[in-house]
Amino acid sequence: MSSNLARLLKKSSRSIELAGKTFNISGPRGGQYPLEVATLHEQGAGEGGEVYFVAPTATLLLVFKTAPGADVQFQSKEEGVWTAIRSFAFALSEKGL
Repeated sequence: MSSNLARLLKKSSRSIELAGKTFNISGPRGGQYPLEVATLHEQGAGEGGEVYFVAPTATLLLVFKTAPGADVQFQSKEEGVWTAIRSFAFALSEKGL
């Protein structure tokens, strides 16, 4: 299931609502993240909108808020990829995973 996370989410919807905000769902592009990670981009927020990583475990669906600047839509792809990787690694280590 984990490698199909983005596909499973997209199968029923291209967006999801969390805490009253709507997010577009996208999967890893060009090997940016592990295949088990989908990305949620806040709709209609423009630059500075919230971005979350979603990753399943055996029993949980983990959702991590990314660091500011992790959204590659508003900066160079290389800068966005490295910001996203650092943000994801920090979120995992902060939770002791």
